[in-house]
Amino acid sequence: MFLHLFLVFFAFNSVKVEGESLTPDWINTLKAAYSYSLDEDKKGDEYLKEAFAGKKQEKTNAASLEFFRTMCSDPAKGAVNNAFLTNPVKFIDALGKAFNGSNLPSDPWSRQFASVIGIHGIKKCKTDAFGLFLESAYKGGKAPIKTAVTAWLEKNIRFVPDSKNLSGIVRLHQLFYNKIVLLSAGKPLGADSEAELKKFESDKTWADFFARPLPWRISALLPLSGKYAPLGRQVFYALLAAKKAWPLLEMIIHDTSSESSKALKIYQEKVAVTDRSSVLIAPPDRESFKTLLAAVSKDMIVLYPGDSSSVDLDKVTTPLFFVSSEKSARVQVLLTSAWNEGARTFSVFYPDTDYGRDFASLFKAAVEKKGGKIDKYTKYTSSNLPSRPDPGSAQAVFIPDGVSNVETMARLLAAAGHFPGPLKKGKGLILLATAEAISDKAIDRSGRYFKNAYFAPVFSEAAPSVSEAPFVKAFKAMGMKYVLSMGIDTWSFLKNWAFILSQGGMSINYFVNSVRSISAGPGLGNYYDNKGRVNHSRLYKCDGKTITLVTN
Repeated sequence: MFLHLFLVFFAFNSVKVEGESLTPDWINTLKAAYSYSLDEDKKGDEYLKEAFAGKKQEKTNAASLEFFRTMCSDPAKGAVNNAFLTNPVKFIDALGKAFNGSNLPSDPWSRQFASVIGIHGIKKCKTDAFGLFLESAYKGGKAPIKTAVTAWLEKNIRFVPDSKNLSGIVRLHQLFYNKIVLLSAGKPLGADSEAELKKFESDKTWADFFARPLPWRISALLPLSGKYAPLGRQVFYALLAAKKAWPLLEMIIHDTSSESSKALKIYQEKVAVTDRSSVLIAPPDRESFKTLLAAVSKDMIVLYPGDSSSVDLDKVTTPLFFVSSEKSARVQVLLTSAWNEGARTFSVFYPDTDYGRDFASLFKAAVEKKGGKIDKYTKYTSSNLPSRPDPGSAQAVFIPDGVSNVETMARLLAAAGHFPGPLKKGKGLILLATAEAISDKAIDRSGRYFKNAYFAPVFSEAAPSVSEAPFVKAFKAMGMKYVLSMGIDTWSFLKNWAFILSQGGMSINYFVNSVRSISAGPGLGNYYDNKGRVNHSRLYKCDGKTITLVTN
């Protein structure tokens, strides 16, 4: 058993532990812990008395041992004391996991720790014991121990019983956690607790803690005037709807006037200095977004109302999330739909723009990877659409364009004798399109040309999901004529953010990991990948009369 390792410590004035060194102020406490583990309490008391008679650090070390001796049941005492002394940083993490019932790692140290202490031993401790122990470890520990304590508290404070007997780092986290949870329920913290929190805030010891971003505060840099104002207003109204639904969220909104230089200046002079926000919603225009991304602190989460196509993610160190589905995900969901209906030969008609070329290239590569064939690969301009588009022998046609041009192309295909419809005995033609901004009006105008068509816009207000419908209604009630993905998906992100807040999360890492673990639905994996991208896509199908949401 690892407790016997203490026998070799007594011949030295300092003891090596995991690459660090226990200085002489630990020696009497170490001897006491070893004596207690052998049930030699009298000898242990003598060593502990010497430790308490020492200098400040030695007294603190002795106190950390005494806490568990007086507050835990006999089976837990010696093991806890000795485990802490052999590896303080690792001990805090292992003890915390045991305390909240989590599984311990499988390395030898942790297995031995688990076999000696056991979860039941921890559960027998008095309710204040763990918190008092962590406060003592934090107060007397060096930087690695302080970091270990803080990291554990930020993730697991809800597992530590609330107690006014605590007065240090643990109590501060408890008060802050309580405030977040009560804010989530629309309730105040309470006069006594608020006064206690303000007392902490006035103490310079905790200045760094109170300088950190507030988890419920969000800054937004939006173009509310200028060229990109229509996009900025989509996000702005999404923020208003989120604030109404979840009052705990605080919003600080800055107008960039559609200028990237102004966006950067506001970030540097206001957001980074006085806002104290945990989340920054970036401007929807790519130029401003890329300019900002190079300057944003890695301690702030950035949400971009678009996809990742304008960013080199390998160079990004800031926690980053996107609201729009990736182009590759939209291509994949369209191809899979046609493939499942039997299509193996495809033609592509695409606009000669960055948007069109990107989608066309991704679709061609996806078809070829799947073992299909591209028959025709034709580009066009919006001012010069092909008068008689020829899909050749294709069973499905892909058109990556806005709904207006998709409508026109579908009509032109029909006029040339290629009317869309289900595949039967190798005949028929499946229409696949991104069809941005497709709406009920487009279906009313051109439904007969969209029979058995599949669409993958980032969002269509014509067929919102059950959870999206209230937002679409509220958005229209605020005077907005249409709903874009950047509006509804920003709102969805904030809905998830509010839920995470209600669980009492307190650190950037906790939030990032929580957001990344959000499920996209049964069997669909996570909503975001580890780079913050949305790698799934909404899919809509038209039967010629109505449009239906197939996957969300």
